[in-house]
Parts: sequence; C-alpha cells; structure tokens
Amino acid sequence: MALVRSLLTFEPAGWRPVSALLRFLGVSVAVAVGMYFGGRGGAVLAGLGALYAGMASFGGVHQARLKRMVAATTAASLTTLVGCMVGPSDLWTVITVAIGAFTLSLLAAAGADAAQVATQAVAILVVLAGVKGSHDHPLGNAALVLGGGFGQAAILMLFHPISPVAAERRALEAVYLGLGRFARHLGKDGPLPSAAPHAAARDLMRSAFGYGSRPELEKLWMELELADAIRGNLSGLVRTGASEEAWIALADWLDAGADDIARGRPVIRKCPPLTGEDEGEAGPWLRRIRAIIEAEEGGRLPVGVPAPRSWLAAMRNVEAVRALALGHALRYAVAVSAATALYRYFKIDHGYWAALAVAFSLRADFATTVFRSIGRIVGTSLGVLLATAFVFLIHPTTTSLTLGMLGAVWVAFALQNATYVGFSAGLAFYVVMSVTLSGMAFSTVGLERIGATAAGSLFALTIAIVWPSWEASKTRTVLAVAFATQAEYALAVAEVQDPETMNAFRFRARGARLEAERLINAAGFEPRWSRRRHLEGANDALARLAENAARILAVHVLVLDHDDKPAIDDLRRLAAEDRHVAADLMG
Repeated sequence: MALVRSLLTFEPAGWRPVSALLRFLGVSVAVAVGMYFGGRGGAVLAGLGALYAGMASFGGVHQARLKRMVAATTAASLTTLVGCMVGPSDLWTVITVAIGAFTLSLLAAAGADAAQVATQAVAILVVLAGVKGSHDHPLGNAALVLGGGFGQAAILMLFHPISPVAAERRALEAVYLGLGRFARHLGKDGPLPSAAPHAAARDLMRSAFGYGSRPELEKLWMELELADAIRGNLSGLVRTGASEEAWIALADWLDAGADDIARGRPVIRKCPPLTGEDEGEAGPWLRRIRAIIEAEEGGRLPVGVPAPRSWLAAMRNVEAVRALALGHALRYAVAVSAATALYRYFKIDHGYWAALAVAFSLRADFATTVFRSIGRIVGTSLGVLLATAFVFLIHPTTTSLTLGMLGAVWVAFALQNATYVGFSAGLAFYVVMSVTLSGMAFSTVGLERIGATAAGSLFALTIAIVWPSWEASKTRTVLAVAFATQAEYALAVAEVQDPETMNAFRFRARGARLEAERLINAAGFEPRWSRRRHLEGANDALARLAENAARILAVHVLVLDHDDKPAIDDLRRLAAEDRHVAADLMG
C-alpha cells in the first residue's frame, strides 16, 4: 500500500511548467542544430545531450546546477566516445560496461549530485554501445552530445532566476507546507512529519552558503532552523493529545509562513494563540513551541551554518566511500553488465533498453529500487500507449515526430520533480518518437520498449532480492548512534560550552537522527520477513529522539540567555537516559 501511495503521489511544488520551457528550448535548439549537421541521427544525439543536461539542471542553487550540468555533459560525451568505440565487440562492450558501472557507482557514493552524473553516464555508455550504426563516427557522435549538453547549459545560464534565492524559497516552502499539512490532519498521519523536505532544504542551503552568505539567505536558514525545532515538538503534541483548536491554530500559522516564503515577503509573524498551553500533558510542548518562535523573533534561536559539502571533496575520503559503496558498486556492475551480456548473446534488437532500465532502477537501498522499477514499468507503458495514440491520430512525418519528441521533453521536464511515473511516461514517449525518427519502424518500437523496460526493471528487482542489502538490519546501529550523539549534545549544553561547540554537537546529533529516520522509512518497503524483527519499536524510538531534541534545544536557548539552572539538571538526566538506550541498542 505504501508503494502504491508513493507511485500515485503528485507533488504540486515539483510541477515546473515554466522551468520546463527553458529546458524544452535547449533541446529544441540542439535537435535543430543536430539535424542540420548530422541528419536525423545527429538530431537524436544532440537532443540526447541536451536532454540529459536538462535532467541534471533541476535541484540546487544556480551555480551548483551549472556545475552539475557541465559535469553531466562532459561525462556523457566521454561515455559516448567509449561506447561507440567498443560497441562492435560483444566482449569489449560487456567488459567496458562492467568497469564503467563499477567505477561510476563508487563515484556516486560521494553525494546526490555525483550519483546523478554517474547514473546518466552509465546510461549513455549502455545506450551508445548498443545502438547500431553509432560506431562509425565516435568522435562526431561525442561532439554532438557535448554540443547539445553545453548548448542547454548556455541557455539556462542566460536565464538566471530573477530572485537569487528562488530555489531556496521553494524548498523552504515545502518544509512549512509539510508541517502545516501534518498539523491540519491533527497529527494523525504518524508520530512525525516527513523529514525529507527538511533534509532537501538543508542540503540546498548548505550548498548556497558555499557561494557566499547573504542577509536573505541567512533569514531563510533561520526559518528552516525554526521549522526543525517545531517539528520535534509536534511529536510531543501527538503523544500527549493536543486539542483540535491548538492543531488548527498551528496549521494556519505554518501555512501563512509558507505563503510568505513563497511570495518572497519578509517573514514577520507573531506566535499563534495555542489553546491548552496552561493545562494537560500537551501544555509543556505548546509552551516550548511558543518559546522557540519568540526566540526566533528576538534573534535568540541558536543558528549556525555548517560548511557546505562538496562531492568532489568527499571523494578524498576513501574509507568513507569504501564503506558506503563498495558492495553496491560490485552488485551494480554485475547486474548492468549481465543484462548487457544477455541481450548481446541472444542478439536482441534494442536489448540495451533492458540494461538501461537496470542502470536507472537498481539502487543501494531496496525501497528506491522497488519504487523506480515499478514506477518505470508503469510510466513506460503509459508513455508508449500515448505515443501509439499520437501516431495513429497524426501521420508520422519527420515534422510530426520531431514535434512529438519535443512535446514529450517538455512534459518530462515539467513532471521530473512532481511524479516519477509521469516523468517516465514523458521519457518513454520521447524515446519512441526519437527512435522512430532515426528510421526504425514504429510498429515494433513501442512493444519492444515496454518489454525491454519491464524485463530490465524486474531483473533489477530480482538482483535486489537475491543479492540484498537490507536497511532494516542496520536499525539498531543507527538508532544507537543517534541516541549517543544526542546525549553528547545534551551534555554540551548542560556544561554550557561555547556557542560554536554546542552548535557543532547539535548538527552532529541532528544528522544522526535524520539518517536514522531515512533508513527506517526505507526499511518499511522491504519484505516483511526481512524487517519484522528489526523495526519493532523503531518509530517510537524516532519519536523519542525528536522530542528529546526539542527539549534540548529549548534549554539551549535558555543557556544562551544565561537562564534556568534546573533545566540543565534535567538535561543531564536526559543525557544519561539516551546513553543507556544507546548501550542497550548496541547490546
């Protein structure tokens, strides 16, 4: 059921029709130039470079997006060259795909940007090694892909966002909307609001600070800190049963904040009236929320910005990369190269689509593999059905195929961050149009695309089950680390260490807590037999971590005001309890 909900989820904030128009323009120019220099095949290759550069352009601040586009285009061009060179030989194709998939998968462990660049590079290598007729002009083909990608980057560079923090505002708006939705449902959606929007906004803003600090960015960071603090208190409200009036007042306040952030207005607002502050078990949590909001208004909320994380710098940490990625890199290389060897051995036309599906679907965690595999099958089937209807309604001339291909590009870009199924459908429509444009009979391409995608996606899912890397088995370890680091943060505040040290412990504790949430949420998608024993009590532990984090932060604020000695004594007891829990978990 969780998988179905995830597949059917449509994120309104991810619907980007205007941004998609710019990417559409970049692909259109690339297709036109490619058609002029290389005919239909040149149009497809240049369009492919622009398509992948456009896919890499979403997410992150403007400077980071440009860097990622340049890296993705360069990698795509190099793998195009290599793929075209080794393509005539079955043996060299399989060997090259295995080495490339393994190496690029290791690079992907350095972060989300590196993962996107690496996955696209593997995809290009698989496709260009498998496309017949692409092996005669490897340098020319690489140049077309390079030109298409850099052309896309140049167009997007010209249209720099009018607001220098537009991406940061969108990310923060999603945070407040998520909290508001949770409050409006009276906390019935679970013990905690989703941490995903918070993590995404935090990573984005950390990246933005790497290009210089600005007053508006610092204000948005403070609003994010406030949202994180409120989130922990919401768990306490759920457990103690806050009144409906308090929930609705808080929801209205959070929604108003989201609206201010989205419209670029100064976020100046007073704490909402929270019924029940002076009564019942929910009273202390409501008072903490008020205190945190007032501290933020008065500039007393502890705020510090961690250093931005560079994925290139992260690659210098060889031990971390090895621990995180070696096992998955080996599994990924075996899976993609095995799919390549199978279609080569059986001489399957367009069998590289199956290997491509493996490259895009297989991920380190089971949850993402399941989501991408099923989502890709459903989306591809939908896209092919729409492409079939399009061809039957409109005679497939070069013009109509080109227009259909470009229209599909716009749809795919507009839906990329809103729905994976819709994004996959747009890509499938694009592929069917582009392959037909290159000369293949449409009557066979649609069914081959569906069959190959389904086979590759199911193969990736099978590999994930037969060669598993279950997240659930790590539950006790990540929870123990989260409780231990939170105890350290509590002691740092209790000992009234300097502000920078307290913030450092706070960031470390929050990172461990968010990692525990990510892993436990991902483990929920794993087979019941693999997770039943490990996840027992995990959600209660996450709620306790969030509540304790809110309690520690409240005292942190008081410590900065040189106030409340009894609360410091409470922190010492809380730290001792968290350490005891961590020791029990490591048992």
